[in-house]
Amino acid sequence: DQDEVFRKMEDAGFDSSIVCFHEEYQGNIWAASTHYGVMKLANSPFMNLFEKAGLGKEYVNAVQIYNHDYYCATDDGLVILDGVSHRQITDELTDLTQGSRIRALFTDSKERLWLCTYNGLVCYDQNGQILQFNTENSAVSSDRFRCMTELSDGTLVAGTADGINIIRGDRVSKTLTA
Repeated sequence: DQDEVFRKMEDAGFDSSIVCFHEEYQGNIWAASTHYGVMKLANSPFMNLFEKAGLGKEYVNAVQIYNHDYYCATDDGLVILDGVSHRQITDELTDLTQGSRIRALFTDSKERLWLCTYNGLVCYDQNGQILQFNTENSAVSSDRFRCMTELSDGTLVAGTADGINIIRGDRVSKTLTA
């Protein structure tokens, strides 16, 4: 690698009978093997941020950049990664959503982050205020929120497993079900 450290590629399946290497004009390296054919080694513009942060494999349902950080909706809660160092950040929002499936993330016109979770709808503003909508504290159709959007007049529409919830003025004003 660039630090002149040898790293064996265990999963490449291309480990013997190599007859030649060639570096082409884009910097990619081609290797030919009498037993395995041809392999191209190329740099990728992509990186696995969870791997870089030292996190395990996780199902990520949505990603939203918010306050210059990466907010990742997973089946086990919210994961926030610093936008520069890619280190994991924990706060009251990650604590609140721990263990909860999050299906979608949405930033509204007031720069508030909304989390569609299977434990209700969560709104987080830039001042750290958290507002929650669930069957215990509001007239939502279900706690299993899946998606949301904002209409041109600022009305928020959030979909659940059982219907649509209309949110005006930070309260549920109407619910549509079957």
